[in-house]
Amino acid sequence: MNEILSQITKTDNLLINISRINNLLNLIESSLLAISNFLDTTINTILFSKVNVLHPSVISPLSLYNELTRHINQINKRLDFPVQLNIHNFHSLIDVSKLSSYYYNNKIVFSLQIPLITPDKFIVYKNIPLPTPHDESHIQTFALIQPSNSYIALSDDRIHYTMFNNLDDCKFINNNYSICELFTITSSINNPNCESKLLTEVTLSLPSECNSKLLFGQINIWHKLKNNRWIYVQSNVNKLTIKCNDDITDHSIIGTGIVKLTENCIGYSKTIQLLPTSTYQFSIKSTIDISFDITRDDCCKKDVFNKSLPYLTPISLSKVNLDSLKYASHQLDSLEFELNNLQKESHFIKYGSYYSTFTYILIVFLFLYLAYKLFKCSRNRHNNSGHCIQIFNQCNNKKSSKHNSKITNSIEMIDMSSPNLYQIVLIVNLMKLYKKFTLPPEEILISNFIQF
Repeated sequence: MNEILSQITKTDNLLINISRINNLLNLIESSLLAISNFLDTTINTILFSKVNVLHPSVISPLSLYNELTRHINQINKRLDFPVQLNIHNFHSLIDVSKLSSYYYNNKIVFSLQIPLITPDKFIVYKNIPLPTPHDESHIQTFALIQPSNSYIALSDDRIHYTMFNNLDDCKFINNNYSICELFTITSSINNPNCESKLLTEVTLSLPSECNSKLLFGQINIWHKLKNNRWIYVQSNVNKLTIKCNDDITDHSIIGTGIVKLTENCIGYSKTIQLLPTSTYQFSIKSTIDISFDITRDDCCKKDVFNKSLPYLTPISLSKVNLDSLKYASHQLDSLEFELNNLQKESHFIKYGSYYSTFTYILIVFLFLYLAYKLFKCSRNRHNNSGHCIQIFNQCNNKKSSKHNSKITNSIEMIDMSSPNLYQIVLIVNLMKLYKKFTLPPEEILISNFIQF
């Protein structure tokens, strides 16, 4: 009996120990699970911070709102939050904030940078180089203004402006407002540029600060704008087919213009398909009024092309947007370089082909004239055969009475008053001369004076 009790006691103790061990293992397992969950949360929080998303485990939106409300009096009076501080639009404030994380002193630190803005407001304009045709009927030449930057931000009072190339660093709030960090603000009065002058001054001609370009060739460009609008630049007449539900219409387009489609319409062209997307409303605070035509300005008149078109190399632009014209300046500069070279060429180089043709014609006429003179001279000799030949001064023809008589040849020297003049007497022995009857051989004495 004692042995049985002893065995039962041992078994109970063993079970108790096993139970204690199991409890300890469960405690360890739960601790490991808690640590694992904490690590997962920490890792997720860090990963979320890398994509600028605030994880609730760092701080909840309500707690953050309460903290900002409590310390709002410590903010500079000239600065303010990008949006009005209330719980309803607090998500917009978090969206424009910058979240970062780093490890410091055995701790993981999360930093939330909420932007503070000045009350100054700027209106942003997109600068698009738009080719404007010189002639609406036969479009081959265009003029455009090459922008210095892609965007210009102009203050409400039109006194200051700043330039930048993209909006990647700007924080989007809504369709009408964004937050951009402006590093350099320039006065539009003391240091204007092309865009600021066009927007702030009444211009009747192209400002000297503007860089104009000329295009010559075949252009087929479609540039997408917002709210289902497209700018087109076409050198040739092209057909645009618009399908709205079951209604199909065809339109002929040429030159430069804007096409706007509704959400239920699709446009088809030879090189592009126009697909509308969702639209949204936004307000335009001010409109642009530019009262001059660049094609009639002195810089870009078609007269610049008229005399140079036969010598220029036309370019071909298609399947590009208008923004690329700003970066394709090497093609535009090559055309301008050719125009400048043609204008700077000398008169003889510019019209060298005409002078060459005139020279060839003159040489041909000269040869014809010489051939005519030689023919006339030979004909006169043939008609005047048997008579005396007179050169310049005198002709002495002496005949002898006898058939075999001889004539004494004489050389007569005459002194001249001028030392540069000499008298030379030439004796020419001619062949027998024949007419209707045969004459005896004779010698003709010819005295000729030649001046040197």
